[in-house]
Amino acid sequence: MLGGFMETLKKDWLALVLISVLICGITLNVRAEEKSGRSGYIEPKLVFPVISDVHIKETGTLDLRTFQHALTQLNEQAPKQDAFVVVGDLADTGALKEYDRFFSIYNQNKQPQAVSLFTIGNHEYRDSVTNQQAQQRFLSKTKMKALYFHQVIKGYHFIMLGTESRLTAGDYSIKQINWLGEQLKIAKRDDPKKPIFVFIHQPINNTLYGKNRWGIEVNEQLLYNTLKPYPQVITFSGHTHHPLDDPRTIFQRDFTSLATSSVRYIWPGAGYLQGELPPGYRDVSQGLLVEVYNRKVVVKRRDFHANKWTGEAWKIDIPADSKKISLHE
Repeated sequence: MLGGFMETLKKDWLALVLISVLICGITLNVRAEEKSGRSGYIEPKLVFPVISDVHIKETGTLDLRTFQHALTQLNEQAPKQDAFVVVGDLADTGALKEYDRFFSIYNQNKQPQAVSLFTIGNHEYRDSVTNQQAQQRFLSKTKMKALYFHQVIKGYHFIMLGTESRLTAGDYSIKQINWLGEQLKIAKRDDPKKPIFVFIHQPINNTLYGKNRWGIEVNEQLLYNTLKPYPQVITFSGHTHHPLDDPRTIFQRDFTSLATSSVRYIWPGAGYLQGELPPGYRDVSQGLLVEVYNRKVVVKRRDFHANKWTGEAWKIDIPADSKKISLHE
């Protein structure tokens, strides 16, 4: 009798072991699939914030506090950043003291592993006598290697463009745009299935909200036509200060264009019931957090003044297809 009991127990024990192994095997396979990124939404391959229009002044504290709030929240939401991008108008006039105050906050909060990337905006030219002086000051203070340059981070291509004068609408020379065309070819040749990130202070007209008032005027059509053959391009621009809550701050036709709003304050623009500058406009502060996965680029919109996300994340399919490019929610 005892022998029969032991035989039954042995069979039950073996059955339990087999079930446990099977369960563990399934769990391990699921985890392995998640880690591989085949599901597309487990671990981002690349993470970077994009902000603009910080407008640090020579005196005062509100601009510094606003900038500090933005950096603190981005570090909380993305503790492992691969890059940090500011798309122009770091300073309000480009004065030396403004740069110093900007970097007094930025350097204290920057994650050491994140690559700093800055583009020059029109406000960086306001304090200098000549365009060349403003550019040299920008390069000296930001330690960028050129006014426009191309950098690869973790296998992804970042192309930084730079406006070349104090012109509000933006000044991008034929030389710079031709250079951009060559860099796009290089990026596509490297991996045609990956997104190509292009950063520029002023938006291209007839893309984002604010067209024909704040968009590029000099060589605008050449710039657009240079980007047009590359549906994998995602552009980021500042300058307009328009709120990210507006659906027109993302545009997709031949490529994807995204607005970054403003850290310093928003400017809703004409057509709002509250007027062009409604009460409280200087209290609103916004920016983006970008996460790149195997099959999508996810762009989250952040309200720094409210310490929360606003709206649904923008989800952009990769690889992009110009024949069916569209906004996915």
